Formats: sequence, structure tokens, C-alpha cells
Amino acid sequence: MRAYVIRKIAVSGTVFIDKIIRKLGASDLLFPYCREYLFVLLLFTPAGILQVLFQNLIVTAGRPGIGMALGVSAGIANILLDYIFMAPLQMGIRGAALGTGIGYMIPAAAGILFFSAGKSSLRFFPSCAPSG
Repeated sequence: MRAYVIRKIAVSGTVFIDKIIRKLGASDLLFPYCREYLFVLLLFTPAGILQVLFQNLIVTAGRPGIGMALGVSAGIANILLDYIFMAPLQMGIRGAALGTGIGYMIPAAAGILFFSAGKSSLRFFPSCAPSG
């Protein structure tokens, strides 16, 4: 997935954030919490997409244990960071979104390192197609 597509998703989500939240059925009471959570989470759109892609590609590369470990570690980090940001740091719903976003970054960063090391049977090459 090209970088401009990921940016479009994040920017479009931010531009239409109110409409998205309303269409998903948020009440007037929940709307401000949903908006605050989604806005922070949209900043982590690239990491969220990379998390899903790398977890599947690492399994495809013949290392399902690493893929599972990344998913579990992201979940544990999310749980711990949600608590830290929400309770001791009193960041509220924004802290929960931040914890989730950082949790997304663990498999994303690990996937970049995994495939950059060159030890996998699955390799990525630059596209020969013209960009534009």
C-alpha cells in the first residue's frame, strides 16, 4: 500500500470525523469521547495498517510464532499503557487511544526490523511502476 493512500485515509478520517462518529451511532453523551479517541487513533493509521500487514506477512514468511508473539505483545502493551495513561497519568480517553496507538507500533516496528534484516525467505523490492 502506497504511503499516499495511508495519508489519505488518515486525513479523510480527520476531515469527516464527526460524520463517521454520527454514522456509527454515537449518542450526544458519547460523541465527545468518541471524537477524542478517534482523532488520536487516526494519527496512528500507518502503524495500524502496518501491524496487520506485517503480522500476516511474517506468518507467510514461515515464522508464525513470531507473528503470534507480536500480536500478543501488542495486546499486552495496549492493556498496560491504557492503565498507565488513564489511571496514574489521568489522561482519560485520550490516554486510552494513545496506549492503543503505541500498541500498534510494536508489530509495525518489529515487522520493519524483521524484513530489513534480510534473513526471511520473503523479500520486498522497490516497485518498478512509475509513481504518481
